[in-house]
Amino acid sequence: MKSGKSGGKVFRDPVHQLIRIAPEDRYILDLIDTPEFQRLRRIRQLGVSSLTFHGAEHSRFSHSLGVFNIAQRIIQSLQLRYGPKSDVYQTRTQYAKIIKAAALLHDVGHAPFSHMLERAFAGTHHEQRTVELICGKQSGLNKALCENQIKPEDVASVVRKDFPVKLVVDIVSSQLDADRMDYLLRDSHCTGVSYGEFDLEWLLHAMCVGRVADGHGSSKSSPKLCLDKRKGIYAAERFVAARLHMYQQVYMHRVTRGFEVLMLNLFTAAAHLAKRQKLPAETPPLVNNYFSKSGKLDLSNFLQFDESQVVAALHVWSHSKGNAYKTIRRLSAAFLSRRRLYGSINLTGSAAEMLKLGEELGHLPKESDGVTQAYGIDTVSDTPYKGMVYRARGDASPEEIINDSILVADPENPESVKPVETASRLLQNMDAEQFVVTRLYFDRERTKMVESIIRKLGIKMEN
Repeated sequence: MKSGKSGGKVFRDPVHQLIRIAPEDRYILDLIDTPEFQRLRRIRQLGVSSLTFHGAEHSRFSHSLGVFNIAQRIIQSLQLRYGPKSDVYQTRTQYAKIIKAAALLHDVGHAPFSHMLERAFAGTHHEQRTVELICGKQSGLNKALCENQIKPEDVASVVRKDFPVKLVVDIVSSQLDADRMDYLLRDSHCTGVSYGEFDLEWLLHAMCVGRVADGHGSSKSSPKLCLDKRKGIYAAERFVAARLHMYQQVYMHRVTRGFEVLMLNLFTAAAHLAKRQKLPAETPPLVNNYFSKSGKLDLSNFLQFDESQVVAALHVWSHSKGNAYKTIRRLSAAFLSRRRLYGSINLTGSAAEMLKLGEELGHLPKESDGVTQAYGIDTVSDTPYKGMVYRARGDASPEEIINDSILVADPENPESVKPVETASRLLQNMDAEQFVVTRLYFDRERTKMVESIIRKLGIKMEN
């Protein structure tokens, strides 16, 4: 990071090369310097994926800077397209601070290992924690926003996706947002794959603003982020395809998900001990507190809760003595040494069959603590593009269907807004197409018992 004489700064970035903070955006530096944001340096972007892709050590800090960078470039692109006398230019100038702050802060509520801990405890979603950190009166983020005449509630409203100006939310959170653009490029770069690459420069160049009806009988319309129908369709296709391929090849990788199952089982064992106040005495107090309260920490403790705390606990547990700690000792040691205790089988079956399988597996002996499972049924699914067909399957109104799609428009006629799939056969075919993978992970020592149960139930399997 380098300081400029005029008061701005430049961050060197492996994906975007240079991320510039203009002198008039000094408030961004105030936000970056808060303990809440600096904590993101100690939270991996891709959880345990570095055990599969060794380069995936990048943090939520670097991703958040990247999202800020793309958000400000979207604003700049729209300002250049429409000029200083246009309503679009003036609207973007009015809300630019809110957009940039929300883009920067959208992930500050993540727990260690990102999404994985959210799977361990219900009701611990990072979006809610993000809002709490932004709005909390004792938060450094709240103080920095207020000192720069930015209402924290406005920034939180963008994170919650209920800010009244739809275009503001679109830039930070939509199917064509700065968040998705950065994580695809950054995750692709750091994992060493090319699946997440797309034409960012042309996508930014093709952005424009259309207007869509507010719905509910209203005659009013709202600005929406769109792509120029003459320039953006092919870039949109590549963008959606990049997301599809990253999910199939990286985010849902068999080995990564296997280590997640192992960790989730470990966390179950740790929570069981913590609630009985029987975790090893050397366990970091914050970790003990976290598991004893099923993932609930107050904001001051949450600021100190990062991956270094969890890894320290794993080291303690991996060397703990006594039969009471056999499960957490074995699972912690396996994670730290990247030992694949669990085998896996891909399954093809109905939801009812998976439910029956879970019941049958539940009769197998537990781990030594008598509580923790020695298996995990992991069903992962994704829909790479949720357009008209996807929305129409629910109870969405025509206005909601349009609002939630990637849109194309004629920049000369802002009312001519249509979902991109109306102009793309490729996206027509991808709309609402869900891919689902169900895998059974199990302790390799119980392979024969598990396979016997699967055969008895007549479930198809493949290694």
